[in-house]
Amino acid sequence: MKAEIITVGTELLMGTVLDSNSSYIARKLESLGIGTYFKQTVGDNPQRIQASLKTALDRSQLIIIAGGLGPTRDDITKEAVAAALGIDLMIDRAHLKEIETYFQERSRSMTALDQKQAHILANSKTFNNDNGLALGCAYKFPYLDRYSYIIILPGPPRELELMVDRYLLTYLKDEFNQQPVIQSKYIEIKPMGEAYLADKLDELIQNQTNPTIAIYAKPNKLQLRLTATADSQQTAEKLLADLSDQIENCLGVDQLLKEDETLEEMIIHKMTQEGITLGLAESLTGGLVSSSLTTVPGAGEVLVGGFVTYQTSSKYKYLGIDLDFINRYSVVSAEVAQAMAVNCQKKSQSDYGLSLTGVAGPDSLDGHPVGQVFIGLAQPDQQVLIKELNLGSQSRDKIRLLAKEEALKLLASVLK
Repeated sequence: MKAEIITVGTELLMGTVLDSNSSYIARKLESLGIGTYFKQTVGDNPQRIQASLKTALDRSQLIIIAGGLGPTRDDITKEAVAAALGIDLMIDRAHLKEIETYFQERSRSMTALDQKQAHILANSKTFNNDNGLALGCAYKFPYLDRYSYIIILPGPPRELELMVDRYLLTYLKDEFNQQPVIQSKYIEIKPMGEAYLADKLDELIQNQTNPTIAIYAKPNKLQLRLTATADSQQTAEKLLADLSDQIENCLGVDQLLKEDETLEEMIIHKMTQEGITLGLAESLTGGLVSSSLTTVPGAGEVLVGGFVTYQTSSKYKYLGIDLDFINRYSVVSAEVAQAMAVNCQKKSQSDYGLSLTGVAGPDSLDGHPVGQVFIGLAQPDQQVLIKELNLGSQSRDKIRLLAKEEALKLLASVLK
């Protein structure tokens, strides 16, 4: 069974509205063992909607169309589908009565365009809209050497999602009750190079058949998606569990993030287990790193304290960095980041000292471009790691957020 999703709306093509419907539908189809092979997005144009539908019919058995069911003249999905199939639209009289009642109860006038929301494809199965007025429907018909299915759903996510959950899934289960189970499992991996992870899992990836493995880069972590196809959920879960064990053996359990564990949680938990403490000295981030770590319960066992040394003078006043030293190398430099980390480590009497200094913008500073950041990490053996970032001309908030994330990644990398 091949499924295809067509989302309708010029606003989707223009990027003014984010398409969350197709991902929601695809996840729900997967839970029934129905794979989504294609997705299309088309504007509110009858010819292009018809062309998209005809393309889909030649390659997919189940076609789900979302959007274009409202009461305006550019809501033309049902009309376009009916024209493409050469069938009529009909009015659901019971639902039309509900629409009339809706307007009467609100003392509002009903127009001829409002009646469109009671239209359905002739001889189709109707889906109620419990969060709106536009009906959905399912149309089953012979096409080529098989039966094909066209599902039409409203575009607003709160309407679509409820209609899918309450009516569409039940309909599909009744129609396709022998579908295999498709189940996925996600494994979160601590920060490392994507190519390095692929190399560590190369033998498993090269020999994959069922389940399959996919690698995704995520903020502050990597993610593995394992997908199994089986006759039952129990068998699929067993396949996924066996592959998970193989991955754990390849990487080591210490490289796996616990389910839904954030990078901040991993750092606090690891440092708590090891009895390690941390001091922070932040300039451009202004306390962002401290704030993110202290969202984790138990951070007080790890985080000794922090210095927000935003001004140059505060680096001297609170961290004891000589002003001549700062002027010699510049406040935005590897040397100053190192001094901040070391002095923070000493003054807070912590095992690690983490520092950040840089240019968040909007203007350059002392010849340093916007987005240049230096991160320092003083370790118990006095070796200091320095990481330079060149984040480019982005917004202040984005640069500060990226700097925070890179600082946490650097700290996490030495805790492995």
